[in-house]
Amino acid sequence: MDGIVTVLDGSSGVQAQTLTVWRQVGKFHIPSVFFVNKLDKKESDFARSVDSVEQKLGVRALVTTIPYHENGVLHGVIDAVTKQLIVLSPEEKWRNVEQNSFAGEVLASARENLCCSISECDSEFMSLFFDQYNGDAMGVPSTVIIQALRRLALSNRAAAITSGSALRCPASVRTVLDHIVELLPSPMERNSFVRSLFGKELCALVFKIGHDKRKGKLCFVRVYSGTLTANSTIFNSSRGESDGPVKLFISRSSELIPVSSVGEGNIAVVSGLTSATTGDTLVQSQSVCQQLLHQRNVTGRSESSSSTTKESSEDSTPSDDQLTVESFGEGQNLVLKGIDAPEPVYFCCVEPPSSRYIHDFERALNEIAAEDPSMRLRHDAETGQTIVETMGELHMDVVKNRLVRDYGLNVFIGPLQIAYREIITNSVLRTATVEDVLDDRKRVHSATLTMNIEPMEHSGKFKAVKVELPPESHNLRAEWLKAINEGCQNALHNGPILGFPVHDVVIALKAVTASGGRLDPAILSACAHKCVSGAIEEAAARLVEPVMLLDITLECGVEAQPILHELSSRRAEIVECCGGDGGTTVICARLPLSEMFGFPTTLRTLSSGLATLQTQLADYQVVPDHDQINIVNKMKGVK
Repeated sequence: MDGIVTVLDGSSGVQAQTLTVWRQVGKFHIPSVFFVNKLDKKESDFARSVDSVEQKLGVRALVTTIPYHENGVLHGVIDAVTKQLIVLSPEEKWRNVEQNSFAGEVLASARENLCCSISECDSEFMSLFFDQYNGDAMGVPSTVIIQALRRLALSNRAAAITSGSALRCPASVRTVLDHIVELLPSPMERNSFVRSLFGKELCALVFKIGHDKRKGKLCFVRVYSGTLTANSTIFNSSRGESDGPVKLFISRSSELIPVSSVGEGNIAVVSGLTSATTGDTLVQSQSVCQQLLHQRNVTGRSESSSSTTKESSEDSTPSDDQLTVESFGEGQNLVLKGIDAPEPVYFCCVEPPSSRYIHDFERALNEIAAEDPSMRLRHDAETGQTIVETMGELHMDVVKNRLVRDYGLNVFIGPLQIAYREIITNSVLRTATVEDVLDDRKRVHSATLTMNIEPMEHSGKFKAVKVELPPESHNLRAEWLKAINEGCQNALHNGPILGFPVHDVVIALKAVTASGGRLDPAILSACAHKCVSGAIEEAAARLVEPVMLLDITLECGVEAQPILHELSSRRAEIVECCGGDGGTTVICARLPLSEMFGFPTTLRTLSSGLATLQTQLADYQVVPDHDQINIVNKMKGVK
């Protein structure tokens, strides 16, 4: 994305999910403008919402439009930039504010605050404001204010905040639309580094997957540089393979219009990319990708990118951090930073209505999983069941409703269970050998691998082995390395305690010995699986559980002590308990997900319905010994 509009509820301000989305905004340095909506609600508080933006998001807020009240009731919205007022009505009735009226006093105060706030952030505007306009906020032209707001937005030093009610006063949204045009960057400005490196060569990102009954799999693609052409073959640098030929469309609501090409800065809908997933990088060919990677390695930040870096220091446009290098065997590819989907924290088994629906059932689940990166599928080898991993009960309900509504499958869904993880606590060096007879000559093929597996906190899901072979060893073939990685991944998929995935490990390949002529990569994969499986059995594995961050707001008069006692009884860690606005009490706590069952209902009872609960995944923590024993016994059916 080049820019983002953050819409807040005027009665709630920044909420837990706002923080989740904002982390992605910060990661990619995306300029933003804010719209505080629903200010016609009785419990709305514009000042509190603005304060939550500064306190919770760490953003310097520049209020460009403010709610205008008469007799304590929202009457309209005043635009401090254009010096206009719109009354609360379905029709657009913007008019100039009379300076001698009460609205004029509100406007003067708002413009003074806006100009002073901009001056604190932008030295160029400060010089103009005090030297040329003598500190007269009403005398500063709106164009000068817009230019300063744009500089601050592009550099992520501050963000403009507008206000209104989209339902009661649709015209109040106009200021947001104006800010999108006036303050946020164009595709040419935003993606200057990618264009400086790729030039006229194609570079695009798959940001969404959809399915059409007639056209099949559809990839929604953002083109950053070059031109995407119909009937061409595309190289997926995230997968290390080519795909196509492709057909191109542009989307007009639900209508797909065929086109011959799509240029940089635009969005295309592409069919024919069978292996692409959300977050994949597309380039024209592997040779172009290798050439650009070589150019980047040799020149570093070339003269063109140096000028971009200088520009980035002014507008905070992401530069080299937009790109990463992915290894594929002996080769490497340039890859755009993709989309980080959250890890599922629940799982359950899903079964088709009957055996004759198995094909439709599998196709439906695969399509939904392709469209939703936060949903995962796996097959339980012991029970033969299909396991669906999701973010929670509501997420699972969405999946079930889609299976019923879109695919006509009345599936059976088992009870939700916690998606624990397993980690290791010790390092293990292990050697494994696998032998097999794979040809007509009865020749024995064998492979021996020596691997070191060790824990590494917060390293997450295993990606690839570190090749640490002796200098005298021959280069490892690409297909061999791929097979070894697949074997490691399969072994780590089922931990030694309860079969949950093993995370936070680093695996180093120390030695490889192969015999029997042309070795089948499947033997190497099996050997890697055997080696890693044996290592994690010896490495003192532990269960880790997801921990949720709770934000509880109690209305005035609600006792906090019973709720704090309930949290403590559920193994919660109280982070903070303090007074909020309007006599409210705010409790911030960390609670293991396994202790969340029934808590919203209990909270509603203890607070007589006068509490709000917001949750988000914080991290994972080691399960205490006693609790781990209970969890293992419960899941294995031991009483």
